[in-house]
Amino acid sequence: MKFTDSHCHLFLEEFAGDISQVINRAVESGVTRLVMPNIDSTTIGQLRGLYERYRGTCFMAMGFHPTSIGADYNAGQLQTVKDELYGNREDYIAIGEIGLDYYWDRTYGELQRKVLCEQLEWALELQLPVIFHSRSAEKEVVDLLSNRRYRELKGIFHCWSGTLDEAKRAVEMGFVLGIGGVSTYKTSTLPAIIKEIGVDKIVLETDSPYLSPVPFRGRRNESSNIVVVAEYLSRVLNVSIVDISAMTEENICKIFNI
Repeated sequence: MKFTDSHCHLFLEEFAGDISQVINRAVESGVTRLVMPNIDSTTIGQLRGLYERYRGTCFMAMGFHPTSIGADYNAGQLQTVKDELYGNREDYIAIGEIGLDYYWDRTYGELQRKVLCEQLEWALELQLPVIFHSRSAEKEVVDLLSNRRYRELKGIFHCWSGTLDEAKRAVEMGFVLGIGGVSTYKTSTLPAIIKEIGVDKIVLETDSPYLSPVPFRGRRNESSNIVVVAEYLSRVLNVSIVDISAMTEENICKIFNI
């Protein structure tokens, strides 16, 4: 029984002191593949450094995160990300994480959308899947993807927090939902949504070092906690953990071709 952490940021400074132990704990727990989406032009070096140390276990996605788009953003930063992606195409399994984030405000919403659309063109040109960040913007991203231009895209809605109707629209277009520690929180609607759309429409993730599952909420998250999420979903959905492993791993293979 194997698992993939479809979304983790193990290259961040929170793991600088014990990254070898973190990865060892993941692998020993059965979490044998770790997908690491980039954040922006400043994180490429850390991302690549960890990838080079753990090829075959760590996999990379390249993109520009919407929350890195603010007053100090300039087009040169996005160009740096594009140059890295196109110059090292064989090293990347996806475009990500990219999207829209309206949680705090919409001040840079138009610019976020412009940067998102540019990166979707990369995905189309390079025929790569997409890892979406859509915080408080699920409807806008789903609406955008309903455009016929993007009908060939596939990928993951990371850390799904939208409504059931939005989730149904996303999976009908061929996307899957990234499910992690939030699903274990008392007020989470994710188990109910998964019951409606089906376990075969999800992948597992941690978003490490963020969003640890119960009973580790408030502590640094890490990839071995995928098993905690899988065990929780097995109980609340009345699905065997073996089936959860099989279905989510099949989706990982289809999306990332790994």
